[in-house]
Amino acid sequence: MVTIDSAQGRAFKTARLNLGMSLAEASEGICSESYLSLIESGKRQASVKMSRQLASRLSVSAPAQKRQTKAQAIALEAELAIRTGNKKQAKELLAKDSTDERANFVHGLIAEVEGNFESAMNFQEACLNNLEASNQTRLDSSIAICRIAANQLQVSTAIEVGERALRELANQSDVDSASVSELRATLSGVYCETGDMLRARQLTDPALNDSNAEDRTKVQELWSRSYVLAAESKFEEAAVLSKSALALLEKMERPMKLAALKQTHAWYLLQDENADLNFIEQELLECIAIASMADAQVMQANCRAVLGLVEAMRANSSASENYFASALSQLQGSDLAGALILQANAHVRLGDSGAAKSALLSARNLLEASGATRSEAYAWRQLAAIYEELGEAESALACLKAATDLIGLNASPIAASLDAR
Repeated sequence: MVTIDSAQGRAFKTARLNLGMSLAEASEGICSESYLSLIESGKRQASVKMSRQLASRLSVSAPAQKRQTKAQAIALEAELAIRTGNKKQAKELLAKDSTDERANFVHGLIAEVEGNFESAMNFQEACLNNLEASNQTRLDSSIAICRIAANQLQVSTAIEVGERALRELANQSDVDSASVSELRATLSGVYCETGDMLRARQLTDPALNDSNAEDRTKVQELWSRSYVLAAESKFEEAAVLSKSALALLEKMERPMKLAALKQTHAWYLLQDENADLNFIEQELLECIAIASMADAQVMQANCRAVLGLVEAMRANSSASENYFASALSQLQGSDLAGALILQANAHVRLGDSGAAKSALLSARNLLEASGATRSEAYAWRQLAAIYEELGEAESALACLKAATDLIGLNASPIAASLDAR
């Protein structure tokens, strides 16, 4: 079990307060404010490198690292790397030593980023089933399992693991509140997909009005609540909350999470026919820039596909076509199907129903050939909405049936409400 040296955090906090230094000033260029706060509260341990940097800035002697082994330090550095979008560095670090209890958790995060969900699940299950692991590690693995299972439409698994973690791990003294909020947010999203909006709402609100809550906690709560509101077709309210979450997240060193939230915020705004398309374009271009630095090609392509729809809303057919050409060449499977559906939506807006039907047919063929995932269920609902708009009632019903067969009859209200306009 990893033992966190709480004396280290207390020493840093005392020195920082004596210097009259804020969390932002102390952590700048070293780690995020929220991570330093966790170190100071004894819920995270700084790596050897981070400890030396903080000690130098705070003009104190570096606390002894007697309780942190080389394997622990490597696992911490690797986790920080993958969470900030540096997959290559994370893999290189773990190649040196993967013996720490948290290494499997980080291996799982890497596999998830790479789209190898079976491997990711195996790594996380190994962590969860390791009763010698810390409660924090087991909670974080529970969150990952819940997220992965939901994306693969293993809804019962996601709910079982998530609810068990809430009962058995969330109230332990050695887990941080932001991780508990992330668990609640992930589980709330699953309940949204299954149509249980009552339980989804129950899981979202605790920290929204808590002035003492950490920023990481508030981000999770705001994002989660915005998702529930979007599931209820309250896009304007959802956009307000996601904007507040963005303001907090911009202070943290979580670029890929920032990009994902920007993309979500842009999509909420896009549901308004009178939306500021210039602002939405700016948000999506920033997502692409962040994703480019992390070599996240799928995110870049998905953003370009949405930009193709934005240009169609501007009646700029050539720019729309260029964005879609770039996006479609980079995607495959359900991601490609999703981009084709957006392209069909764009063609509808540009008045070309023939091209729209062709794109929809290609998307259907891709979805029928692929496995069952959350994104595919969502895509079927989008297909149904566009077919209905085109007056193709039979095709709309067939697509709607495919979606409900994947998740359930009352499932996925967010997919129904986030239809292609």
